[in-house]
Amino acid sequence: MIDIMVPAMRETIVQWGEMIRGEQAAKSIQTMDDALNATLQGLSEASAIAIPRNMAAALRPMITPATMNIMANSVVVMNDGMLQALVQAKQAYAEVEDTAVKGITLINESTENTQSEVIKLFVSAQETKPLVLEPAPEIPEVALQYATEAKAA
Repeated sequence: MIDIMVPAMRETIVQWGEMIRGEQAAKSIQTMDDALNATLQGLSEASAIAIPRNMAAALRPMITPATMNIMANSVVVMNDGMLQALVQAKQAYAEVEDTAVKGITLINESTENTQSEVIKLFVSAQETKPLVLEPAPEIPEVALQYATEAKAA
């Protein structure tokens, strides 16, 4: 009987060990399942909040309407300023051109008057006393020789 009982007890002990290991494995699997479910639930709850926030931040325009208005108004002011500068420059050039024409006319009139007066004076001087030119002084021989040598060198 002992021959039968010992193997049966061994078998029972082995089965109990396997049941204990199976129960421990089942508890481990349940613990992992619980952890996985808790992680997925936490991820789902966090994602439900974070993903819409992230999407809203990513899709939000970087430039505000106020910035666009400031930029547009700045371009308008720049364009108006450039047009004013062009009008002022055109007026300034017109004034310079007008002044130059008046100056040239004044110079021409003055030159004509001066030439006319010089001619009148020359003619009247000729009438009263003819112009007599004195002969040029004679150039010394040494100076002529020096000029000839300098020219040849």
